[in-house]
Amino acid sequence: MAFSSPSAVTLPSENPGGSAGKTFISESIIAQVAGIAARDVTGVYALGGGMARALGALRETINGTDASQGIDVDVEKANVVVNVTLVAQYPARLQQTAADVREAVVRAVEDLIGMTVTEVNVTIADIHEPDDTADPLAGSVSNSPAHPAPVPPSSTPMNTESENTMSASDKINNAAEDLKGKANEAIGKAANDDSKVAEGRAEQASASVKKAGENVKDAFTS
Repeated sequence: MAFSSPSAVTLPSENPGGSAGKTFISESIIAQVAGIAARDVTGVYALGGGMARALGALRETINGTDASQGIDVDVEKANVVVNVTLVAQYPARLQQTAADVREAVVRAVEDLIGMTVTEVNVTIADIHEPDDTADPLAGSVSNSPAHPAPVPPSSTPMNTESENTMSASDKINNAAEDLKGKANEAIGKAANDDSKVAEGRAEQASASVKKAGENVKDAFTS
């Protein structure tokens, strides 16, 4: 059943030997966790189709960012199917971007919520191409064999395939750590557990430091 109201999923206790009780998790929370994970993947410009993004921009001005934009979930007991609609950033490799989104969503939902993700279906609805900032003088000289088109040294990527894969994996790990921190902070606030809140904030701070390091690394390797 795709969520359209704040219905909840009942999960079995993870500690059979402990106190009795049930855990209720809103389906909208599952969508938000999946959305945060997908949005942080390299190559994803935005989530949702054109209309969803327009409505999301309107909601954002009123209530803040909607983390579940572009995400739809179908839940059956403790299993979940996640449908992601996104806009890719040109010139990201689309198949790799979709694979990274699947990995990030599965990891986030299974690690943070404890549900089994059976499918992550990715729909790439559009591609975002950055504005042209070409030199206005470009093209004034014929690109003939006598005047070949200049190629700036920085335009040649220096990273190897393995380095790119490692960087993507690091970013997914950092995003998962940040998600875990946000979840722990929220749980701590709900339970008035200051130590849990502090733990969550520390995890978010650690993820932010790592993310800043990745940004610096990207700047020097791009």
